[in-house]
Amino acid sequence: MNKENLSVLLIEDSPSDADLFQEMLREASVVRFEVVVVERLSDGLKYLSNTQFDLILLDLSLPDSHGLETLNRIQAAAAHTPIIVLTGLDDETLALKAVSLGAQDYLIKGNVASTLLAHAIRYSIERKRLTNTLHQHEQEFKTLVENVPDVISRIDQDLRRIYVNPAFEAVIGIPSSEIIGKTYQDVGIKTAATTLWEDTIRTVFKSGQPQIIEYTSPTAKGWRYFQTRLVPEFSEEGVIST
Repeated sequence: MNKENLSVLLIEDSPSDADLFQEMLREASVVRFEVVVVERLSDGLKYLSNTQFDLILLDLSLPDSHGLETLNRIQAAAAHTPIIVLTGLDDETLALKAVSLGAQDYLIKGNVASTLLAHAIRYSIERKRLTNTLHQHEQEFKTLVENVPDVISRIDQDLRRIYVNPAFEAVIGIPSSEIIGKTYQDVGIKTAATTLWEDTIRTVFKSGQPQIIEYTSPTAKGWRYFQTRLVPEFSEEGVIST
């Protein structure tokens, strides 16, 4: 059976630890790891300037960089590459912080078996791939929403707008800085249309079903007819969030 090839940049200033990690990677049964080892952050950054790796194994305590600044600089140079932080027992809190800032995982030196290391690398690569794909889709959606001529906004359960697209500002005539976090009534708009709109929004939150309403409302260029579709957004727990 042909082995999968994965390239790894190992940034580790301890020769004994670097040798141990390389030996564990050589023992992997289903993956062939091609490992480049450097001892300093500056050398790692040089490699990243012209070489694409599948994953980075990163010691946060290096001769020329220490702590989360090490992670920040690597992320800036390789934003789409998964990173696993290597740490000692006394640095686990720092490693957890690194994960919260975007590292895919952390491993405690001395507590890592070859099988665990190989699995952690493969899972980290897959998680990062999914994260990158999600981010790309979010950017594509944002580009679409911010360039359509239709008025689009997101509203929380207190009827406050938490997002408006550029068309909202152009058509309604209210800058996003003045409406975000506020209701229509907060900015002085109180008409029969806003009452209808607010009552229908409450119905959507209660029923979980989309609604379509038609009304006229004041805009930057006078009164205008609108047909508005109100659609609930559900959280991962199935609760209507906006």
